[in-house]
Amino acid sequence: MNRKFFIMALVRGIFVYFPCGLGVAIIAMAFSINSLRSFFIGATIFLIGALVLYFTRRYESSDWLL
Repeated sequence: MNRKFFIMALVRGIFVYFPCGLGVAIIAMAFSINSLRSFFIGATIFLIGALVLYFTRRYESSDWLL
C-alpha cells in the first residue's frame, strides 16, 4: 500500500465518512423532533464531509499531496 493512499484513506475516514454519517443522524433526529436548527446543523456537517470527499477524490490521482 502506498503512503499517499494510506493518508487519503485516513483523511476520508476521519473527515468524510464520520461527518457524513453524523450529519445524516442529526438530520434524522431533527425530523423526529421538528427542529429546524438541528436540521441546519446536520446539513452543514454533512456538506462539509461531502466537500472534503469531493476534493480528496478530485486530487487523489495527482501528485500535489506527497
